[in-house]
Amino acid sequence: MLRYVTECHIRRKKGIKNYFVFSQDMVYWQAAKKQEGKDADMEYSTSFGSTSFGSDGGNSMMTIFIVIFAVILAAIIGYRLYIWNKNNHSPRENGKAKVVTKRIKVVGMGGRRINTSVMNDMTGTTRTRYFVTFELESGKRLEFNVNDGEYGMLAEGDSGELTWQGTRYLGFERT
Repeated sequence: MLRYVTECHIRRKKGIKNYFVFSQDMVYWQAAKKQEGKDADMEYSTSFGSTSFGSDGGNSMMTIFIVIFAVILAAIIGYRLYIWNKNNHSPRENGKAKVVTKRIKVVGMGGRRINTSVMNDMTGTTRTRYFVTFELESGKRLEFNVNDGEYGMLAEGDSGELTWQGTRYLGFERT
């Protein structure tokens, strides 16, 4: 559990000079000054990022966070490269197909899906992805992510020759 603590100590005692003490987790400043006729006690110290996790203070938590972030990022990049490589090594296929359905997916800030009816009320950045589902002569259905131009040119019920490679859409020619 990460805990940040700030404490203040200024210690003044009769006859003691000013001095500083540095440690791994805390920096203590203790000062003492002779006052005329009376002794005053007041302590001052400041703790910078003291934690109860690990022996090296806040550094271990930051290290764990960075390692977890790097592993997640590497997994995402690795998966994307795997799919890209798999598609590149798949044979180019084509067949007679019919456009069955079309759909869009609007994603807003933070990766949240947005209901298209309230999309106009949103402020910020959004991204729209377009999908088209084809049905082959064999009855098998394939859904592909297409660009906005292809999406606009295709209509439900169109028949033609579909070309694809793995999970990658390459084109559709109406017949």
